[in-house]
Amino acid sequence: MIVTITGGQRLCEFVSFSLKAVRAFDSSKPGARCLRGPFLRAGGELVTPMNAPTAYALPARAAACYLYGRSAHGAEHDVHLPLLPSPGDSVEMPLSLATDAKRQDVARLAALLQDAEFVFARTMPDNPHHYTRRQSWSSAVDFEFAVRGVRLYGHRERYIPPGATKVAYSETIFSSGAHFYWSGYLPADATHWINRKPLSLPATAGVEDQILRVEDARRLDIPSLPDGFAGLDTTITRCRHFQVGCHLFGYVTPA
Repeated sequence: MIVTITGGQRLCEFVSFSLKAVRAFDSSKPGARCLRGPFLRAGGELVTPMNAPTAYALPARAAACYLYGRSAHGAEHDVHLPLLPSPGDSVEMPLSLATDAKRQDVARLAALLQDAEFVFARTMPDNPHHYTRRQSWSSAVDFEFAVRGVRLYGHRERYIPPGATKVAYSETIFSSGAHFYWSGYLPADATHWINRKPLSLPATAGVEDQILRVEDARRLDIPSLPDGFAGLDTTITRCRHFQVGCHLFGYVTPA
């Protein structure tokens, strides 16, 4: 399979994005964990490089490839795409589209961050950065919009602490002007700061259509399960991962 994502330089508006070679189904596990198998990587990375056709080989004993993108805009915007190798076939679908509403959001976000008052984090000299405090903003509505906007329109970046060699965690960052920004993970109404660091090169904030194309593969059509299936709650039977597992392997009541 050859996967290409066209758009900007980084995949934005997603909390996670991966391709998994599905080898087994564990009906006792919730959500994406019920599908068992290795993740497919390109250059050691889970996320497919942007604007570069990338070949993936499905390993032995894999029943299908499952592409799952968890949207920053909520579960209703998640991408679920079960695939089977099929030479000569192709699948194309939008991952996210640049609407006028999104453009207006990003322009407002960039302006708010540009005008905010930032101070140096003196207590963290080993990780130099600046931050803006909620109480320095005249509008709580604007501050919480900025907190959410950074998470909605940014991209995921792995963080390696100063002096460390291993990744500590991943953070969503939003690049605009001379800086990139991040706002943590707490709910917007419980967040009290937005951080920033300088970029090596200035960036123009914006949104772009992000389109997925998979060549030499076909979409695997997965039927929904009826409510009440196997006596299970609808939070389980309406889960797309669970439906794929049932279709590929059948359902066995957990021991």
